[in-house]
Amino acid sequence: MYWKLMIAGFQSSIVVAAVVVVAVVAVLAAATAVVELVVVAAVLAAASVVVEIVVVVVVVVVVVVVVVVEEEEEEEEEEEEEEEEEEEEEEEENERRQIKTK
Repeated sequence: MYWKLMIAGFQSSIVVAAVVVVAVVAVLAAATAVVELVVVAAVLAAASVVVEIVVVVVVVVVVVVVVVVEEEEEEEEEEEEEEEEEEEEEEEENERRQIKTK
């Protein structure tokens, strides 16, 4: 009878140990899943920040290029206007000279 009780106690301790092992494994699995989710969320957040930075840089570069191109076009137009004015002045001077010589 004593041996039967010892065997029954041993069997119940094995069951308790198995339940504890299963519980520990379940907790570790849940913790691993949480850590994985946190890591994935952190990676996605970092990627989002990188994408935002890239978009801002691209927008700034485009704006700078547009401004520079517009300034160059304005300078070219001003130079052309100055050249035209100089040509007109030269023509007027030539006409005056011709009138004076006649």
